[in-house]
Parts: sequence; C-alpha cells; structure tokens
Amino acid sequence: MNYSVYDFSDKFLDKLKLTKNITMRECIYGTEPPVGVEEVEVKRLTRSIKRNITSAHIYNLIAIAQEAQICRDYFDAPVVIHWGGAFRPLEWEISKNRNGRSQHVLGRALDYHLEGVPLEDVYAFVNRTFKLGGRGMSKEGNFIHKDTRPYRAEWSY
Repeated sequence: MNYSVYDFSDKFLDKLKLTKNITMRECIYGTEPPVGVEEVEVKRLTRSIKRNITSAHIYNLIAIAQEAQICRDYFDAPVVIHWGGAFRPLEWEISKNRNGRSQHVLGRALDYHLEGVPLEDVYAFVNRTFKLGGRGMSKEGNFIHKDTRPYRAEWSY
C-alpha cells in the first residue's frame, strides 16, 4: 500500500507515535534541523518521501524506532535523530550519487545520538544489546548508525 495519498502533514506526523517518545515525523525527517542543507533540498526530500513511502517502510520504521527507544530508556536521555532520518527513498539516494543499497532505502536504518551521552557508551550498549543488524559509529558526524538487517554487520566511518 502506498501512503502518499494520505495526509502526511506535520500535524499528522507529530501525532503518529512509533514508540512512547519517537514520532513518525522525527523518525522520517530527524529531530535536529539540517545543517548546511538548502531549503530546496529539504523540500525535495519531503516530496520524495511522500511519493515513495509504503506500508513496508512504516513497518520497518517502527522496528528501528523501537531499538532507539530501548537505548533512550536505558540511558534516560532523548534520542537526537540526524537529518534524513530513517527513510531515504531510492530516487533520493541515487540523486546523491549513492548506490541505493542503503538500509535507509528500506526504512530500516537510523542515524542518531543520545543527548548528553558519549557516543562510545551508546555504541557499546548497542553492541551488547542488539545481536543482529548493522552498526557503525561516526565520531566526526556525532552519530551512531543502527539498522535492522537480518544479520550482524559492523563498520567505522
């Protein structure tokens, strides 16, 4: 089912909770404003998401949001989701000269950090807690990448 016919207004996305603390809007777009990204790019990504999101993506978004919620609960710290969030349509990825095989294309990945918690602590917790899925840490970008692929994968940025 394609959800592009539904009202994906900010009001709707803010009301739709994927977990007790993470809304659909936060998961899709991020909780921090894009730094160094022109407004036209933000609008282009927004249109692409609205055209391409499906029920399978939403199911995947719920799963990755639940993992982020577990981290939030453990550290008792808000999740800060980086711009671009969890779902990046294939057409968006290709337009950015990426190969399109990112777990973000499936809505299965999230780039985030926890407010006030060292990245190393969050990454260690992710490694102890989640046996499957991809994970990587970018100190330069100040984020943890976590995805819900069906096997374990690790890398560094």
